[in-house]
Amino acid sequence: MADILQNPAGFDQKKVKVPGVFVYNADNAAIRRNWPNSSDQIGLDFSALVGELGPDVLGALKEEKIVISGIYYIDRKGPQNQYQGTIKCLGIGGY
Repeated sequence: MADILQNPAGFDQKKVKVPGVFVYNADNAAIRRNWPNSSDQIGLDFSALVGELGPDVLGALKEEKIVISGIYYIDRKGPQNQYQGTIKCLGIGGY
């Protein structure tokens, strides 16, 4: 995740694999660095996995350490530009 945050243009529209802590509320999902109170977050787009991951599953993962694989998009910053880009998720796992 640190590499993406330091050089987001170098990862734009490329496949990435990012470990971090899952952040979730009813409207948004993101991954943040595994540091206490870290504000560095990358938004998550689960539209490719919508049939597999419903609100119950996503809610159960809240604050868990996970690994996300997918395509990173630098220009998708989320509502009020709160994210450092967005990953269109192709897979999710633990670490």
